[in-house]
Order: sequence, then structure tokens, then C-alpha cells
Amino acid sequence: SLTYLDVSYNRLVRLDDGVFSDMPHLTYLDLSHNKQLILENRGRTFYGLEENLLTLGLSNISLLSVPELPFHRLRTLHLANNELASVPAELASNLTSLHYLDLSHNDLTVVPLITHTLIELKTFNLAYNPITIVTNTSFLGPADSLIELDMRRLPLTTFEYGALCKASKLRSLHITAYTDIKNFNFPNLLEYNHGLRHLHIDVQNETNLEKEMRGMFPAKLFNFTFSGRTLKSFDKSILQGMRSPHLHFGLHNTSVNKVPKEVFENANSVRNVTVNLWNNDLKTLENPSNGYKPGAADKKFLMRLRMAGSYLTCDCDIGWIEGWQRKQRQYQEDRCSYLPLRQYNYEKDEYNEYSCWDNGWDDDLRESYCSNKNNKSVQTTLKDDIECGWSSASVKQVSKLLLLIVIAVATIRPY
Repeated sequence: SLTYLDVSYNRLVRLDDGVFSDMPHLTYLDLSHNKQLILENRGRTFYGLEENLLTLGLSNISLLSVPELPFHRLRTLHLANNELASVPAELASNLTSLHYLDLSHNDLTVVPLITHTLIELKTFNLAYNPITIVTNTSFLGPADSLIELDMRRLPLTTFEYGALCKASKLRSLHITAYTDIKNFNFPNLLEYNHGLRHLHIDVQNETNLEKEMRGMFPAKLFNFTFSGRTLKSFDKSILQGMRSPHLHFGLHNTSVNKVPKEVFENANSVRNVTVNLWNNDLKTLENPSNGYKPGAADKKFLMRLRMAGSYLTCDCDIGWIEGWQRKQRQYQEDRCSYLPLRQYNYEKDEYNEYSCWDNGWDDDLRESYCSNKNNKSVQTTLKDDIECGWSSASVKQVSKLLLLIVIAVATIRPY
């Protein structure tokens, strides 16, 4: 009656023919990370699993070729971190139900033809292969079913702009900013991907993304994640082409040290903002909000902030966080008191419907630190060391205000 078997990381060298034949109910099998494991191309290792196996893990086992896989119901196949130079197209005849295929970190030089007959494929990972050309027909096979595509870090010399135009159901795209491609531009590339919601942009070469992000994005695209240590700063207009009222803004593993408020201000359509920051060199996050509550007309409001593990420079440039916390708690109380949700035009939490009273931002700020305050937590520093009001945006603005007050007082003459 065994249905789940994980023997990864076990230094397996050999599997006898029919070794799984007494496990006819097995639906999940992971053999990954057994680098010396030998699977015969025409062997009978998987005899007995043909009809029920749904998930198979063969990542990082030094495969030079794909063994015979006679699994008519297989949904998920992991083949990452091997040495595959090709994937035979005839394999598809036994994998007609495949939904998820991971071929990342192999030696593929072209997009494998097997994809042309995997008509149920929904998630496809090709990242980190020595593929140099992506044409208008590269993803034509799974175009009607593909939901998520990962094509990061390919040494592309040619990228035809119609490559993704038939992928009408594409929701998530992970892609490198291919700055070596002449006139490479994300809005042009995604012009016909009207259902796209999540865009993960990896930066490999130096750029501020101004040229690559110039133009109008698909109307449903709301989640932008930027990654790559080469990314040090970005142009303040990178989100100007957004059309969604909701923005999820993420920075992961970058060298960016400041996120200016103009990045959010220039996203004219945006009303609700979520910010996720992790594993960056970030020192300053300026206030993404310019509204005093969610749903204020033509104003933006920060709905969630996640930056655990960050080491910030704690001064009045981040003083706005304390006031935002108070406003956010008030909003949460109103929301959880079952007021009409449209009052705030807030974005429904698709991932956790029970998060109404989630105050994780408090814990998150306790796990964010001030590099200029002996690594005290941001939460503690805001309470004890920084006196900045809700509307405080920066030290520079406060200094200007004080200067104006001094000038005004100096010019007053007693009667």
C-alpha cells in the first residue's frame, strides 16, 4: 500500500530490474541526488509502476541520456542538474499526461522538440542551459497549456519576439534581462500575454532596466520580482507601464541599496502595494504609500511589508514605518470586522484566506536590523531611537522644512 517513496541523497549505485514491482500503488518516487546511480536506457527498473506513478525525481544523478519512461499518468518529472545534451522527441508518446517538466542545469543547446507533443505541459523549466537561440516556434507545442515558464540564464544570441505570443495561458514568467539582444524590451516581448500575472526578472549584466522596462505591460500583471547581484540600482520609471491597481514588488538577492519612493509614485495605476525584500544589500526603503488609508482616491497604500533579515540604515528615511504600522493595524481591524471589502479596494489574499488577523509585519520588523544602531531590531529602534512622524519621508525634506520655519520666524517683526 506504499504510495510515497523518497530515497534521494542515499548514494545509490544500482537498482535491480523490477525492484518496484511489489509497490503497484506507488505514486511518488524520488531518486534524485544519487550521483553514481546508473539507469539503463532500456532497462526494466520501473517495471510495475507504469499505470500509477504521478511524480518522478531524477535530478542530479549524472544522466547522460533519458532512460525509458513508460508512465502514461506521470504528471511531474524532475531531470534538473544532469548532463543531458538532448531529450528524444519519441519519449513524449509515453508522457502524454505530463504537466511539469524541469530540465534546468543541463547541457541542452536547443529547446527540445519533445515539447511540441507535450500538449498538457503547464510548467516548463529550461533555465541554465547553453541554449543560444529561441525562435517563434520554440514553445509552439505547449503554447495552449503553458502556465509557468523559466528561461533564465540562457546565453542567447537570438531571441525572436514572437516566441511567447501564442502562450495565451501563461501566468508566470522567470526570465533574464537579455541586454545583449538588440532592443530587448519586456513590454514588446509580452504584448500578447494578456493573462500574465507574475514576472520574475533576473539581472545578469549591468543595467538599470530603463530601456528594458519602457512601455505598457499586460493589464493583469501585478507581481514584479527582481533578482541578481549585478542589479545595483534601477530607473525610477520601471513600473510606469503598469496597468493593474495592485503591485507586489519583490527584491531578492540583489545589490540594490535604496528603493526610492518615485518607483512607486510613477506606477500611476497602482493603489495597493505589497513589498517583499530578502537577501539584498538594501539600506533604505522610502515610503511606498502616499495615502492615509487603503482605498483613498488616487492614492497608494502599503498593504504588507516583508523584509526579515535586512540590515537597514535606520534614520528618518524609514521613520514612516512606525506610522504605517498604526494605520495598517487600524485597517486590519476594520477589515476583520467584516466591513464591506470594497471600501478599501484591497486585493484578496489568494494564498491564505485565514490571514485576516495576521500581524506578521511585527515579527518581520523584529527580524530586520539597523546596521547603524549596533544591529538592533528595526522594531525596537523605531520605538526608542527615531522620532519621525507618519508623513516623514526623508531627512532632507525635514531639514528643508526646518529651514523654512527658521526663515519665517526671523522675518516676523513685532508690532
